[in-house]
Amino acid sequence: MEVLGREMVGHCSGLPLAIIMLSGLLSEKQTVKEWEDMKGNVMKYIAESNRKDDDSLKNGLWVLGLSYDELPFYIKPCFLYLAHYPEDATIRVKEVCRMLVAEGFIAPSEMNSTKAIEDVAYDCLNEFVKRSMIQVENWGSTGRIKTFRIHDLMREFCLSKGRDDLFIQFVDLRNKAEEALKSVSDIIRRVAVYTTYDDFHSINFFHKANKSLRCLVVDMRKERIIEPMLERVSSFLMLRVLNLSLYMGPNDRELPKEIGQLIHLRWFKIRCGFFMTIPSSIGNLRRLQTFKLDAEVVSIWRVEWKIPKVLWKWEQLRHLCLPNPYGLASSKWSRSSKWLRLPNPRNLQTLEGVQTKYLAMDDFLMLINLKKLKIYVDKDLGRIYHDPENNNFTCLESLQVVSNERFIIEIVPIILSYPRIYKLKIMHVRLVKLPEVSQFSPNLMKLALKETFLEDDPMPTLEKLPNLRVLYFYYGSFTGDKMVCSKGGFPRLESLHFESLHSGNVGLKEWKVEKGALSSLRFLVIDYCRRLSGVSDGLKYITTLKEMKIQTMPREFKKRLEKGGDDFYKVQHVPSRIFFNCNYAAW
Repeated sequence: MEVLGREMVGHCSGLPLAIIMLSGLLSEKQTVKEWEDMKGNVMKYIAESNRKDDDSLKNGLWVLGLSYDELPFYIKPCFLYLAHYPEDATIRVKEVCRMLVAEGFIAPSEMNSTKAIEDVAYDCLNEFVKRSMIQVENWGSTGRIKTFRIHDLMREFCLSKGRDDLFIQFVDLRNKAEEALKSVSDIIRRVAVYTTYDDFHSINFFHKANKSLRCLVVDMRKERIIEPMLERVSSFLMLRVLNLSLYMGPNDRELPKEIGQLIHLRWFKIRCGFFMTIPSSIGNLRRLQTFKLDAEVVSIWRVEWKIPKVLWKWEQLRHLCLPNPYGLASSKWSRSSKWLRLPNPRNLQTLEGVQTKYLAMDDFLMLINLKKLKIYVDKDLGRIYHDPENNNFTCLESLQVVSNERFIIEIVPIILSYPRIYKLKIMHVRLVKLPEVSQFSPNLMKLALKETFLEDDPMPTLEKLPNLRVLYFYYGSFTGDKMVCSKGGFPRLESLHFESLHSGNVGLKEWKVEKGALSSLRFLVIDYCRRLSGVSDGLKYITTLKEMKIQTMPREFKKRLEKGGDDFYKVQHVPSRIFFNCNYAAW
């Protein structure tokens, strides 16, 4: 196998990407026979490239084409679909998976009929990771891929292959607009358009594009061409996927009512600044699976969405993501009725941006298949969380509880309603006290607190959570003076973040770590904790610690941790010690 491997690598021209991708192809082939077969494929591919006088033979890039050809036929379109992202883009896995499902490229798993179709799409992307065709950027706390990138060379291959196969086209009108416009095909049915300045070329593109587009991604940041562009988009009646990133002026704008004619639409995302009124005609989009409103906060302007209460008509909707109803990016419902009716609650898997005061009780009780919930609470919380023991919300994995008024609430009935969550985030909610250990989900892996104003040390409770791996303390989460991590506490915690733990003259002043605590900690962040004078002596016992980030702290704090400093002995075993913006005088 070593001989075969060296011979194949010899054709990679020393290009690291080619070598890595070749190793990805070989990684799951366990026998000499399989390696011999792969070598045969390599030689055939090189011979074909040589016959065509292909430059990829000289620079080792032939392996990019081989990696694609080695893919199972049913996931090749999933890879080409990535061509609509711009260079160096950070790509969110959840977004791609939902778009692939909307396009119909993913079929339910025959091996496991209970597996969600989005998870089948995730398996396809994971296949690209195994073959080194995409590069993982961030992993989630549950061990799943969160974001990834595509190497520039791989992206160029993807763009070329997508266009040659008349599958997808990337049109960049930001530079050399005339040349880009000439290359537009009226045959290709999936197009991504990126434009900034040129009104003429942008509008010309929409007149030239295929009338039967299935997927359209538009990133357009020029105010005066928005209205004609939206009118043109509404004429692509076969669209399944529509992704709009728009700049809009401070005047109130409205999507054209013709948007309701896109009855085949399954994935619809709008991102824009300032104001946007959604017409009631969107109730006609009965096949929608994903609907997301994403506001881009511009300067000091308030971004407000006006949304009609017609969402209940979307019986196939699986993911509903709305802006923060309180913040600069907010949503506002029409006042046709008091209650917000949800679209077939039993189908919903993601629900973000709903307020308890508008949520219909009957719909709430039907959210039994929900996996992610971001809910905004107010004083009438008990109306829907009064009987947690009889709530059957066992599928929920991620929960965010938010309030803008910093109400004092009892969090226990909420978390008892979701007994199997992996992630919990509580923001702008003044907690009476932390729940008992037994009241938390035993599955909990990630916990984030912000402006919870806890006065008592939360560590004695949190350190007993058996599976907690990531813990964030943000601004205002703790207003006491001292935290203590005791011996044996946090047995599986890997990442700990302290950020802005001060408010006026209160906040974290001392952090103590006993020997035997935090035995799995790998990553530590201390950021802008104004009252904290130093790190705990107990850090010297945490041999697993690999990286420590100190940000926006006084220069004296930094000097104590540097070589020759008073606290250097506590952290000298940490391989990576990063200091950022630590040149301030003591506060």
